[in-house]
Amino acid sequence: MADLHTRYLGLELQSPLVASSSPLTGSLDGLRKLEAAGAGAVVLPSLFEEELAEGRRGPAPATATRPATAPVRPPTCRC
Repeated sequence: MADLHTRYLGLELQSPLVASSSPLTGSLDGLRKLEAAGAGAVVLPSLFEEELAEGRRGPAPATATRPATAPVRPPTCRC
């Protein structure tokens, strides 16, 4: 098999294939499957402050709303 080693953002990767955040990246079993399939890196699902404060992992239920006291911060650009 061809040597696919590459460097990305200062990281040495065995493969240039990067799996995006998906249900497969949300579990250890899924991460192992991606590694076995040749992914050189993965993007993990985001963690939100509200989830950590409530002791939850993963997205909030569809009926949940943002607490009124939670500040809404605009995205910052460090261009």
